[in-house]
Amino acid sequence: HFLNAFPEVIYIPAVKNASDDIKDSSPYMKTLSALYRDVIKGLDEYKDAQQKTELLQQKINSHDNEKIEFFEEEVQGFLKEVTSTKIKFNIDVKPLDEILSTSLKPNFDYNGLETLLNHQGNGVQRTFMLSILKGFKLYMKKYQSEEKGTNRPLIIAIEEPELYLHPHLARVFKDT
Repeated sequence: HFLNAFPEVIYIPAVKNASDDIKDSSPYMKTLSALYRDVIKGLDEYKDAQQKTELLQQKINSHDNEKIEFFEEEVQGFLKEVTSTKIKFNIDVKPLDEILSTSLKPNFDYNGLETLLNHQGNGVQRTFMLSILKGFKLYMKKYQSEEKGTNRPLIIAIEEPELYLHPHLARVFKDT
């Protein structure tokens, strides 16, 4: 596909409140979710569940049910006044997509006390977000390089990445 020649760009604007970055719709959390989605899809249990889901969908869509057949016949009876097209309702079962789209909640353990990201200070939240990007870069380099040509190049444009970072961490991030 010709779009693969162009890089995908994720623009991360500067924010006044770090809590904006920890929402499920933020580029950071989307990046983290994409990584987990990739890992989950590779699990044998996921592949087994996918096959069973397809069998369930085939069973549901076989319409071997008196109530569904009755409903389709009634709809078809009314439609035949206008068209000779036949109607058949199919269910598109995708419970695994729902599992994959489930929110990912990172837990922080500090001296045995587990807390969520939104209970951390702005500096920890922002550093965590940048560590996601660094980790994702290394993940892509290690695990996605085998599949050359299948992934678009990725450009992550961060406005004011030093925001909320300790000066030492800003230098470390600059070198990433």
